Amino acid sequence: MATIQLPQLSKVEGIIQGVLERYVRMIYAEAMSSLKSPQVRSSFRLEIGELRAEIWSDDVLAAYIEFGTGPFAAAYLGGKPTEMTEEAIKFYVNGQGNLPASPYLFPAFYKYRDEMVRQMDREVQKYFDSL
Repeated sequence: MATIQLPQLSKVEGIIQGVLERYVRMIYAEAMSSLKSPQVRSSFRLEIGELRAEIWSDDVLAAYIEFGTGPFAAAYLGGKPTEMTEEAIKFYVNGQGNLPASPYLFPAFYKYRDEMVRQMDREVQKYFDSL
């Protein structure tokens, strides 16, 4: 059986990595500019790896600000995507909180997610068209 080498694969990965980095930096910047708590904002980290990126905080207050608590969380999360509600439920305590939701991270993510995928597709296609 013959092995097919794809030297273009590393170039494609580089294109995808570049687009990912540009967009995740936009998401991070927009989310942090929307987050009103300087203390919580300073707890966030942006980690970019090979074909992956992570925006995270170890301050639990970040989640309560994003999703709200008690009836505010229930109202905000109703009808939201499963990935969002699954993340929010990790912070559920007793449903009796009274902090309104002040979303900052998920809105920035959803604003750029589809555009990022389309941009990756355009740039990869442009590369293949040049071959």
